[in-house]
This record gives sequence, C-alpha cells and structure tokens, in this order.
Amino acid sequence: MSEKFYDAATFGEMRTVREMLAEDPTLIRSTDEWGFTALHGVAGEEQFEMAEFLLDAGADPNAKNDEGITPLHLAAHPEMVELLVRRGADINIRSEDGSTPLLVQAAEAEGYDVMEALLRLGADAKATDGAGRNAIDIARLREEDEKIELLVKYGVG
Repeated sequence: MSEKFYDAATFGEMRTVREMLAEDPTLIRSTDEWGFTALHGVAGEEQFEMAEFLLDAGADPNAKNDEGITPLHLAAHPEMVELLVRRGADINIRSEDGSTPLLVQAAEAEGYDVMEALLRLGADAKATDGAGRNAIDIARLREEDEKIELLVKYGVG
C-alpha cells in the first residue's frame, strides 16, 4: 500500500484520497507490511466521513491484518463502531488469539463507551479469548469497576 494513501486517509485528507483512488482503485484493498488497510487506520480516529467514503469505495469492514485484527477491533469511538457494524462488520469476529472487539476493549485503558456500543449492538458478552478469559475476567484483572458494572448490566457475572 502507498504510505501516502494510508496517511491521507488517517488524517482525513479527502481530496487526496479521492484523487489517489481515481488514479488507482486497487488502493482501497491494499495493505501495509502488517496487513493493515486504510480503514484500519481510520477506525482508530474520529474520521467518520472518511470511513464512510472508504466503505462506499469498497473497503472491507472485516479485513484482517496479519494477526487477524479488523477495523472493528481498533474502533476508538462508539460512532465508528456503529458505522462499521451498520456497514457489515462482524461484531463477534475473532483475531488470531481469539479476541473479539469486545475483549480488546475490555483490555484497553479507555474503551468504556466503545464497549457499551458493542454490547448495545449485540456483541457476545460471554465470548472468551484463546486463554479462556471473557470480558469481565479481563475487566477484573485490570480492576476496571465501571466496565465490570457495564458487563453485569448485560448479563455477565
């Protein structure tokens, strides 16, 4: 993938992204050396318009990098979660280590709002990773009381 394309998308440079895709439409599915697409980069930012544009241009919301990480695993805002799920992202997709997007967010220092969005949209709150831990196990290990309360509210205990 062109580093320029990835950076332009991540920084919301719509004109540059449009021009580059017009010149080379294959960029939409191209990856960097670790398998990340431009949509992966945008998912962790507040680039909702860019994410929508990339999806309209054919970006795969379930694209996996070399470790099985998808844009939804990296989503850093509830609005991005909602957009990706609405556009076909598998809310319970697993990475190579068995982590779902919810399990990833349970391990993040931030992530409460994203966890809440995932749960509201139907994420499996009882899913376990490759080590057999579910989201509440991870939240307990991290002593994340708010996340524990949220998970209990959604039936994990």
